[in-house]
Amino acid sequence: MAEVQSIGESNKVKDMTTEEKLGKKRAYHRESMKMRRATDEKFAYKERASNNAHKRYLYKNDLGFKEKSQTYNRERASESVKYKAKYEELLEQMHLKLSEK
Repeated sequence: MAEVQSIGESNKVKDMTTEEKLGKKRAYHRESMKMRRATDEKFAYKERASNNAHKRYLYKNDLGFKEKSQTYNRERASESVKYKAKYEELLEQMHLKLSEK
């Protein structure tokens, strides 16, 4: 069913610029796809497979994408190592405090 808009709402749409209308349309589409992926498992699986295939294609054929993803993965791995070191340090401090009691 079509929703009935009040006069004030229709004026808001008319007052929007083309970019704002496009942004609103994109946001609506993004939300509807999010809901569809949440409710339709087959669709979600197909979307994930399609996205993974596209990423693999870009990784093989686009040097900029490959460099960008490699840089991101290196930074993420180094952050994980730093986090792990801090976590182990905190565990050691907690162990020392517990053994003092």
